Amino acid sequence: MNQGESRLPFQTSEHKLILAISYAEIESELDAMTLPEKLHLMEALWANLSRREESLASPARHEDVLRERQARVKSGEAAFVDWETAKQQLRERLKSESSN
Repeated sequence: MNQGESRLPFQTSEHKLILAISYAEIESELDAMTLPEKLHLMEALWANLSRREESLASPARHEDVLRERQARVKSGEAAFVDWETAKQQLRERLKSESSN
């Protein structure tokens, strides 16, 4: 490990084993992972973070963005769509951008 390189504690729930892992080692492991493995890891991280929601403070800019979006909806400049419609619109946009 290089001087000044920070290490993260890591604990598995199965074995209660604590390891010290550097950020560089984590990135190396990520490079070796398949996409499904990475997605599974992201889901596990998100589930863990969301269980501790009170410790996650949103940046002030999030409130600003929400106010702006509410104003756009109120003025009629923007509108809400259901999640299925939003996903379809995103897929179509990505498809057209990737074909250009």
